[in-house]
Amino acid sequence: MAIPQVHRSHPSPRTTPPPLPPHVLARAYTNHIIDIFGSARYPYPAPRSLWQSSLPSYIAYILSASGLPMEVGMSAMVLLFRYKDAMPGSVAYGEDAARLWVAAYVVAAKVVSDVDVDLEMRRREVDCGGGGGGGGEGGQGIAHIPRRGMDFWFHAALQRFSVDELRNMELELCRILHWDVQVSGAAFECFRRMLVQGG
Repeated sequence: MAIPQVHRSHPSPRTTPPPLPPHVLARAYTNHIIDIFGSARYPYPAPRSLWQSSLPSYIAYILSASGLPMEVGMSAMVLLFRYKDAMPGSVAYGEDAARLWVAAYVVAAKVVSDVDVDLEMRRREVDCGGGGGGGGEGGQGIAHIPRRGMDFWFHAALQRFSVDELRNMELELCRILHWDVQVSGAAFECFRRMLVQGG
């Protein structure tokens, strides 16, 4: 059975806004996560729960620990918007919200840094019975960003999830997005505008 291929396009040129402090980005990302994954039956912000207050600091820590450019976090948010489009009924509270963020950030880091989605993870998809295409060309990432293995992400995520959990979270996100994890220039620009406008 062929290994599922991550679909990659050639995104249009991007304009990344000036770097913002991790805590500012984390608050903006959290607001979007709360907005797009809130329940229609129990809409935010009532009742305001503890995890909604703690998620920004958790995201800020990961942003700082990873040392990656702001483009990675922005790309992760685009992937989460697409996840919601693919799973319109999905909601995320507490641990689920953290899981979604970490999974999207790990995948975005690999795509932006010109690293194909982990071959071992894609082989795990084959073991689970997934299909897909064969080989293909790599992406057009930022060459100076080093690869981060799952041990790195285990510590960057404050050991909140095991290495196996991280791999499975990454796998599940990619499966739901049909292995199309490349963020187009148009989608990136749309979120960039939202971010700089404080939306």
